Amino acid sequence: MFELSLVLKSSEIKANLAAGALWRRAQEDQKMTNRKITTNSEWYREEIAPIYRWYDGQSSPQPAYLELLPEEWRVAATYNAEIGNAVPFAVWYNRQFRISLPYNLSGHTVANLLEDENILSLVNMIFTEYQEKWDGNNHVGILSDKAQEALEELEQEIISYCDHWDEEDYVSIYYVCDWVDESDLVTLTRDTLKEVASRVEADAKADRVLLKGDVEEFLHNYLKEKEEAEGDED
Repeated sequence: MFELSLVLKSSEIKANLAAGALWRRAQEDQKMTNRKITTNSEWYREEIAPIYRWYDGQSSPQPAYLELLPEEWRVAATYNAEIGNAVPFAVWYNRQFRISLPYNLSGHTVANLLEDENILSLVNMIFTEYQEKWDGNNHVGILSDKAQEALEELEQEIISYCDHWDEEDYVSIYYVCDWVDESDLVTLTRDTLKEVASRVEADAKADRVLLKGDVEEFLHNYLKEKEEAEGDED
């Protein structure tokens, strides 16, 4: 009888532990379900070309991405900050995911993308079904089959968006020297330099143009060369 009582108590303890584990898992699942995806879409909306970056000395702009950060429940649009386009450890070990974007998307287009219900629904599925595990050497991200399908669908969704965006969704990139008009230089003096620079920048923004280079520096150098040339003539 004593042994039977111990067996019953042992079974009861195991059942309670199992029930507790299931309850905790249910609580964790509920937390994951209730978590909200965060973005900083409003910041992007105010920028001309927020995911464009062309470093000095480089032959082309940095690649741009839609970046998923499941551990933070955050989605962002950004560019690769690494010269040489090195892959960060978090991306290499599937703790972050990247989907290519055109680098010259306008700020309002990027913001709209980050607020799109279809996009966020797929991202939610990816985040909900994401786990992090220790593989013996590194912490790696694991996606369930559902999450992997959602990621692939998200990639196709982005491709579809790119096919349907029009010219208003992009900005043009101009070197300052190619954008400044002759009419801007006619009124240029030392006293009007800042005023002319502000006008040039405002006109470019209105036309969805991102200027590569510093406008004031260009105008300053133009005046300097003009003054030196006039001095040589004298």
